[in-house]
Amino acid sequence: LIPTTTRSRNGGASSTIAMVVATWLFLGGVRHSRTLLGKAGLGFLGLGTLLGSLYALQRIVFVTVQLASGTSYPALENLLSTTLKQATVLSVAVGVCLPPLSVAVEYVAAWSTLRKLRPLWVQLTEAAPYVVLATSVGRWRVRFRLERCVIEVEDACLALREYVSVDMHTKARRFVRQEGVAAQLSDAVAEACWLRAAVQSARNGERLQGVEYPPLGVTGRDRASELSWLRTVARAYLSSPVVSEFVRQEHSSISHEQGASERISSNDN
Repeated sequence: LIPTTTRSRNGGASSTIAMVVATWLFLGGVRHSRTLLGKAGLGFLGLGTLLGSLYALQRIVFVTVQLASGTSYPALENLLSTTLKQATVLSVAVGVCLPPLSVAVEYVAAWSTLRKLRPLWVQLTEAAPYVVLATSVGRWRVRFRLERCVIEVEDACLALREYVSVDMHTKARRFVRQEGVAAQLSDAVAEACWLRAAVQSARNGERLQGVEYPPLGVTGRDRASELSWLRTVARAYLSSPVVSEFVRQEHSSISHEQGASERISSNDN
């Protein structure tokens, strides 16, 4: 039979190698995780396996010392073993819990963003209903519903560009600056201005042809920036007094021009 101490030392060496490999895999996966909680979870799992390898290593050291010199240090060994085991279990437990928590956080964030974009979606798709996809989506599929909402909002913006010219976009940006809107919000508020004007023109069927259309501010953004931009535009579209005043002035200007044109036509006749 193999002596117990020899088997213990061999088992400890195997455990140490396994823990080191696991630590390398977990910590190497941190940079590939796309969420902060996912990175933290893998980091804690890596820390747990690292502590586990230290536990196995200290067992090997104490067994080797006892075999070589016949001396043992039971108090120190017990202290190190208990501390490392508790720290290992705690780190692994935290690491296992964080990835599911990350999924829950993503779900709540998607639901919150969808709730904020939904009113803008209603306004834009009423003016351009043909961009709405016919297939229904279950209410519990929040992330899929958010993707669909974003796509339909952006498609509606593309369609509504045909009701305003780039001059309207320029006027909106100038008006927003004159009203003292913060620089980091000015582009989004200007976007909301011409979108509100375009929705009004679409309801009147006033499609423009032969003009340059305004650019979309959402173009060329990454996912996080895209959602942040749309939330800001939605908030300005629905509640900004600057947007309401711009649309009111534009409506008054258009009505005045149409009245003047009618008077000129009457005089000509």
